[in-house]
Amino acid sequence: RQSWNDFAVGFTAQCKGTWPGKRGFTCGLWTLFHMMLASAPAGKGPEVLSGIRTTLLSFFDCEDCRAHFATIPFEAGEISDNRLAMLWMWNAHNQVNERVRQLEEMYQDGDPSWPKQQWPSPQDCPSCRRAALRGAPA
Repeated sequence: RQSWNDFAVGFTAQCKGTWPGKRGFTCGLWTLFHMMLASAPAGKGPEVLSGIRTTLLSFFDCEDCRAHFATIPFEAGEISDNRLAMLWMWNAHNQVNERVRQLEEMYQDGDPSWPKQQWPSPQDCPSCRRAALRGAPA
């Protein structure tokens, strides 16, 4: 079993940007949210996701970020199990990453060591994308 100190060292290295102000806090939040959903007791994923959304929409400091997050379609009644909650978060994270990638490209201030990407990549999981998103007819 891995000790907390060993885990924390790896965790903080994972979220450390090339220079101050990159990655850090938001990387840690996304990691925490994904971990909360992945470790939610059976059947509690939708409730955990609802709490995460409420927290972000109520307390995240970046007003533009909160507004963008609020536009990501969410129908609580359609998220009926842990798997669907995790998939919603994965999709939301990808949408946020794409928005941030565009902003970093526009302002030329992205972290070159950690470019914003969609996960998983089409190479890692070709079947994880809808046909229309892969360039094929839908």
